[in-house]
Amino acid sequence: MQDKPSDVQDGSKEAGSRDDLKEAAHRVWLAGLGALAAAGEEGSRMFNRLVDRGRAYGATDAGSYWQGWDEELDQKVTAALGRLGLPNRDEMKILERRLEDLQANLERLELRNPGAASWEQDSKQTVASSSLPGTSIRPPK
Repeated sequence: MQDKPSDVQDGSKEAGSRDDLKEAAHRVWLAGLGALAAAGEEGSRMFNRLVDRGRAYGATDAGSYWQGWDEELDQKVTAALGRLGLPNRDEMKILERRLEDLQANLERLELRNPGAASWEQDSKQTVASSSLPGTSIRPPK
């Protein structure tokens, strides 16, 4: 069976289309490589420009930036601790002063009434023998 003239022409058209497709794909590949090379060249120039800008910015504003960041972090941590129900630094100082005042009052009472020392011993024994409600934790002795 011989090829018809139209079959030969279709085959040559197909081969031409394949060659065109190969050429187009090769050109796209080369364009991609060119873009990569340009990005590498421009990227290093861009990096150097950013370093120079960073030096200029750092010389003037870095100190104030870090101080602002430090204050913001402190505020956020304080707020988070407050949401957890934990006292902040000022509240702890107030509690310490109150404890000191209570301790001083107890010492004054002991001086007025020497029998108060036995009450203190009884209360420590009662606390030590019982656990905290709802927990298995016992207070320190």
